[in-house]
Amino acid sequence: MGVMLDTIGQLIAGYLQKEVPGYEPFTPSDPEHLRGVIEPGDVLLVEGNNRISGIIKYLTQSTWSHGALYVGPVDGACEPDGEPLAEPGEATGDPGTKTASLKTTILGQGIALESVDDLGGALGTSSGGCIRLLNGLTPAMEFTTLVHEYAHLCGVENYVAFASGCA
Repeated sequence: MGVMLDTIGQLIAGYLQKEVPGYEPFTPSDPEHLRGVIEPGDVLLVEGNNRISGIIKYLTQSTWSHGALYVGPVDGACEPDGEPLAEPGEATGDPGTKTASLKTTILGQGIALESVDDLGGALGTSSGGCIRLLNGLTPAMEFTTLVHEYAHLCGVENYVAFASGCA
């Protein structure tokens, strides 16, 4: 009986993962424009082109089937033409209310936040359901470090973006 149920489950999963024939995106995308305007902390909403994406959109009554939080470039990644990515500098600017919103989300998922004076050279650490941030970070560095450590707690080791609802 177990083998039969496994086989049925695999057939259903295979069917749901197939692309929808004749799929056309509801909204056009411009990857070059996106590359020029996206910033760490931006939320991306995307629609998938497989059958399970259609089910998600139907059940949620949304245009989008997936959400992701952009956290920055991946080490070792390159531009589409093969050229290395520009080296990131220290984060600058003012994240405004994004930091407070992110902290509310993190705390709402039962993750503790601590500010500490010494992390042995690190800007932040995450383990055991707790994120520790170094005191004295600029607002931009606090935000990017918080996003980075939150991604680690969500189990994302190599990322450009991670799906929402991971904790």
